[in-house]
Amino acid sequence: MLWDLPSSFGSACYNTACNYTIGGDLTLAEKDGKVVSYDIANARVEANITVLQTTNVAPTASSSVGDWRLTAPLTANCANAALPTWTCTYTKFLSHDSSQNNG
Repeated sequence: MLWDLPSSFGSACYNTACNYTIGGDLTLAEKDGKVVSYDIANARVEANITVLQTTNVAPTASSSVGDWRLTAPLTANCANAALPTWTCTYTKFLSHDSSQNNG
């Protein structure tokens, strides 16, 4: 799942860090104070990527790569540094099997 995450950001621009967050929205159904069912919606993996720029050409990021969608565009950090860094976030929404699919 993580292997298809974007890794190319242009000539002489390198992915130097990637932090992942897994999240979703949990909905519970209760009866008499006891959970009788639950559902997870919007299950997703977010990858916060740091890119190092080593020339005068700024990095680029595709709006989507496979199932990954760019959800926070490239933003310069320390733009005046000799080797500026950039950050962006890609999100991949996950699907789950229903009981109908589990035989």
